[in-house]
Amino acid sequence: MNIRHHNIVLFVGYCAETQEVVVRQEGKHIFAEKRERLLCFEYLHNGSLHKHLTAEPCGLPWHICYQIIKGICLGLHYLHDKNIIHLDLKPDNILLDDDMVPKITDFGLSRLLGNGKSHTITQTRIGTWGYMAPEYLDDGVITMKTDIYSLGVIIRHMVKGRNSADTTDEEVLANWLIRLEKDPSQMMRQQTTRLLFETEYKEQIKACMDISWRCTLRKPMDRPTTQHILLTLEETEAKIKSVVGPTPPNAGQLQIAKFGPWGGDGGKTRDIRMTPCHLHSVTISSGTIIDSIGFSFTDHYGQHHTTGPWGGKEGTNKIELGPSEFLTGVSGTSGPFKNLTNVVTSLTFVTNTRSYGPFGKGRGTPFHIQTQNNGRIVGFFGRSGQYLYAIGVYTNQDARVARIGRPLGGDEGVLHGITDLSGQQRSRGGGPSGECGDSDDEPNGDFAKFGPWGGDGGQPQDIGTLPCRLDRIKISSGLIIDSIEFSYAGPDSQYRTAGPWGGHGGDNSSFQLAGSEFLTGVSGSIGTFNGHANVITSLTFVTNARSYGPFGRGRGTSFHIPVQGNGCIVGFFGRSGRYLNAIGVYTAPKPEPKAVGKQDGGDEAVVARIGPWGGVGNALHDIAERPHRLHRVTIFSGTIVNSLEYLYSDGDGQQHTTGPWGGCGGTGRKIHLAPEEFIVEVTGTFHPCAWDRTIPSVVSSLTLVTSTGKTHGPFGTQLGAAFQVPVQSDSRIVGFFAHGDNYIEAIGAYVKKLTESSNR
Repeated sequence: MNIRHHNIVLFVGYCAETQEVVVRQEGKHIFAEKRERLLCFEYLHNGSLHKHLTAEPCGLPWHICYQIIKGICLGLHYLHDKNIIHLDLKPDNILLDDDMVPKITDFGLSRLLGNGKSHTITQTRIGTWGYMAPEYLDDGVITMKTDIYSLGVIIRHMVKGRNSADTTDEEVLANWLIRLEKDPSQMMRQQTTRLLFETEYKEQIKACMDISWRCTLRKPMDRPTTQHILLTLEETEAKIKSVVGPTPPNAGQLQIAKFGPWGGDGGKTRDIRMTPCHLHSVTISSGTIIDSIGFSFTDHYGQHHTTGPWGGKEGTNKIELGPSEFLTGVSGTSGPFKNLTNVVTSLTFVTNTRSYGPFGKGRGTPFHIQTQNNGRIVGFFGRSGQYLYAIGVYTNQDARVARIGRPLGGDEGVLHGITDLSGQQRSRGGGPSGECGDSDDEPNGDFAKFGPWGGDGGQPQDIGTLPCRLDRIKISSGLIIDSIEFSYAGPDSQYRTAGPWGGHGGDNSSFQLAGSEFLTGVSGSIGTFNGHANVITSLTFVTNARSYGPFGRGRGTSFHIPVQGNGCIVGFFGRSGRYLNAIGVYTAPKPEPKAVGKQDGGDEAVVARIGPWGGVGNALHDIAERPHRLHRVTIFSGTIVNSLEYLYSDGDGQQHTTGPWGGCGGTGRKIHLAPEEFIVEVTGTFHPCAWDRTIPSVVSSLTLVTSTGKTHGPFGTQLGAAFQVPVQSDSRIVGFFAHGDNYIEAIGAYVKKLTESSNR
């Protein structure tokens, strides 16, 4: 049997050698054959788990302990799925690689249950005392639950320590909290707060202790399966992710984006729970069409996951990506097959080194997903039943570098999902409803449709004309988003209104985009409400001039649609019934840059007041004198931006110190600007306040870039909706204003256009 899993030690091969040696037989020396057979497995530098276990709880940081616990569960789940019982699961038989990923080894006692068999009985009881299940010791009964008992003992030793008989759960939790306070890196590779430990991580540790207790119950039928254990663990991960966000703070500026799916709407929705970071392998089963897809990936916490197969039979075509190889594009076709209207009929995968495929021989409508500017595809989602009905991708970047265009073969592609009211799909370069763009030689066809995010309830909602410019948005909201309505301009410059999509509840809020203002991002959350599994519970809109929202007070799984660089959002589609169930966006090239914001000043220096971005709820902090030059900025931050202070001079050369605005928490950093140095770029993120619902949002991070190329920050944690203060090449940032009492809840900037007389 071929066993291959990320959490199982890899069998490399075997060595069989025969040598002639001299032996003594009946008083004579003779030559005899000596045979030696060895099994060869991968070498793991960090040795076994046993050396990390002591009388106290595991000496490793909690996020490593948790990674090991889940990795063992994943490996055991894989074995049990193939009817293999390990029968000697213990810390000595758990090896750790360079990244502390656990791998199960030593299958000398393992048993393979035949098809249909749930147990077997042996008269020989071999194993390790303390890890052997009672029914195995007493009666020789071997079942999958025999391994579950051993797993429970391992988890107990990791969380509570070996000598844990007299230790209460509260004492264990207190021990972990003490370790956190001494070394914050004990919990995760993030700036974790005590509040976060006392809510989410505490629950995760308690969940592991509860799993350990249930795994070691005396009756095998009372013990959970590996599937139930993994579901419990993933629920704790989802809760933590909802608080700290899907990506760690040092993941860089690129955001995870979700594009698609392409194909039909048959079968069931398939998706992953943890945000993917790195794709390791893709497995395809295909014939005339694509029967199934499976893949393995690593999340941002370093945990390995194997997903699928989604579809029919398990695949045999496995693409193993090399250490420096990554997926840059996927192309394929979707079309009818047998009695089904739309399935994925072929797939081709392109990496930075080669291509794989095509898999499948089907024909149909082509689609193509291509990343650019060092982007990569890190995971998939879609729909499947007997076959693969639809496929979408996760990328490690936002829509500014993700392009959906022509198939790899060079034929004209069909842009996913841009439809008119008759359901006719339009290709690049326009369609029945015309084109947007000013060029007479080549129409501007760089339009794309991303999403939707949310549930599958209600009815599909879409627009009938290709949108070119977004004009106004109206939201009805209360606890959730009840409805959305918007107006937009089409290719003929005529304005149209779409919606309201949803019900009639909630309070109405609307905003009109200024002439040179455009939408650069949408963020929100998805959750349950009044028995509805998935609805949009909140929305925030980010433009090049400010932010609007958040609308809705609900909580749930967060999503973010950033469109930076050369793109902007020009329209929406989705699903709705009594509420707004799902939302997606149309994107297009952004308009030519113009002056943005409220201008102040005369001919010598034009100062624009731009923003704010964030939650405009509490006290406004502003300056009285028009700023001319920025000299120093002081930022206090921890997990968020706590306060802001800066020194500036007015047009008469008089210096002013303003702030600090915000609270007194965090660690301070002073940025001194040289005489000829000024700030040319400010970016950041903001998200709903998780600990105080009276605060709409807080600024979670800030990054400042100067004219000398220096980057200061990020200060805080890069989580939530991204924003950027728009500054042209002949402008600079000379001051700020903000909202907030105990934190920086929103921030805006003063931008001054450089002139010969003002650049002093």
